[in-house]
Amino acid sequence: KMAQADTMMDVSELSFSKAYTLPAPVDGVDARSDGTIIAATSRVFGNEWDGGLSAIFPGGITKMCHMPCGCTDVTFVGQTSQSVVVSGDDGNLVVVGLTSIGAEGWRPLCLFAEHESIVTGVACCPTDKKTIASCSVDQSVKLWSVNDGEGGFVSSLAGHCAPVWDVEFSPSDVNVLASVGQEGGLLTWDKREVKSVGSAKLDGPLFCLAWKDEATVLVGGENGTVHAFDTRNLKEEVFDYDAHKDSVRRLVVVKTDGKDPMVASAGDDCFVTLYSLSANVVNSQAKPHTDYVRGMCAVPGENSIYTASWDKTIATVKLVT
Repeated sequence: KMAQADTMMDVSELSFSKAYTLPAPVDGVDARSDGTIIAATSRVFGNEWDGGLSAIFPGGITKMCHMPCGCTDVTFVGQTSQSVVVSGDDGNLVVVGLTSIGAEGWRPLCLFAEHESIVTGVACCPTDKKTIASCSVDQSVKLWSVNDGEGGFVSSLAGHCAPVWDVEFSPSDVNVLASVGQEGGLLTWDKREVKSVGSAKLDGPLFCLAWKDEATVLVGGENGTVHAFDTRNLKEEVFDYDAHKDSVRRLVVVKTDGKDPMVASAGDDCFVTLYSLSANVVNSQAKPHTDYVRGMCAVPGENSIYTASWDKTIATVKLVT
């Protein structure tokens, strides 16, 4: 096991800018290679209990559509990324055509209702854009097929004993994915198998994960620490580091100027932290928000990320200090 990162002192400050302001807290964000951004929003306070999708097109043109539930996550899907899938706190997944967002009388392309409780996350397979996975408070991970407005349920994966907060596909294998849950469990799956093919257990809930490569998974949770595991042997973690002073909510592995991959993490302390995998040190931070940071994605083709927050904004964080 590698040494834990020694300190978070003397780190550089990342530059950022508030890119967009939306009408409600933002829980999920994704970006397309042409610059289009999709965001999932929720208003679940007091007497308000609904959400929406906001599509921000190149040039800053924003179109929105209302959803009758809080929206927890969103991803582009399909061979041409002309559709998005949004997960809701009503237990449904909704497939929406990008061109219908903002249109009067819009209708979803598909609605999937196999989950029995809040759907907490959704992910598109990077090697097969027609395959998506979702996770839920009902303790399950489910697989779906979606393309050109058609799709359906494929299979369900059971192994967690508490709500599942995140699921992500391997960057190189359509059959392999990982999930994390409230019980502190990290489970790896081969979708051709009935049961999980590997597991690790940590103290405290795990809220997010990201694949460093086809063999290494990073997970973050309630105590602000990020842990790395080799999926070929989950009995012992490879390394860990203190990333935040509150819960870690999102993890993204990014490359800056062709250098070694780095890990961007977003937390409930409103910070974004950048960790160098080659130097094993937290080297830079930014505080782009005034409330929980719950969404994050890489900006395609750029050395930056988008972060999304309950302060109703999306920020651009530059990953070069």
